[in-house]
Amino acid sequence: MYNRDVLEDELGWYAIHIVVGSEESVIKSIRHDADLIGISDSFVDFYIPKTESTVLKNGKKSVLERKMGCYIFVRMEMNLKTFKLVCSVNGFIRFLSVTRGKSLVPKKLSDSEIDKMKTNIGQINESTNKNNIFEVGDTVSITRGSFASFTGTVIAIFNDEKMVSIKVNIFGRSLEIKINMDEIEKKVKSS
Repeated sequence: MYNRDVLEDELGWYAIHIVVGSEESVIKSIRHDADLIGISDSFVDFYIPKTESTVLKNGKKSVLERKMGCYIFVRMEMNLKTFKLVCSVNGFIRFLSVTRGKSLVPKKLSDSEIDKMKTNIGQINESTNKNNIFEVGDTVSITRGSFASFTGTVIAIFNDEKMVSIKVNIFGRSLEIKINMDEIEKKVKSS
């Protein structure tokens, strides 16, 4: 699949496609294996793209991290040893690659591409704080859809999806529903 002869001994960011949910274990394995064979200096940094959402659990606000996709990004020296090490780690699927001549090689990403991704994810995380008036624990009225005219309590906010989870009491039963932010209004507390 990959032509190892065209690997350059070059420091850069590389995207690694991995098994869903194995982000931390892949990074831990790379670090561990690199330490064992004495090439840990070849792996400079790791980045897992993720968003944050505020949720209400047991009456307390907490932050829920949601990993985005099944990629991790590694700032590493790409050479035959590091390439083989990463490819041998449990959970590894493949490098994001490009064709160079007739060869398939891992694609080196620029610092600006990684910085842009981090900025975009940061904007997703901040968007609710700036644009959304809802907070976990708020009482809201549902204005549209199947549950129009019901009242509920916000229990989770999903910034990246522009949705919230609301606990609603329907026919004496508590029900959790996920709904678009534009289908609810914050109830004003009367004094």
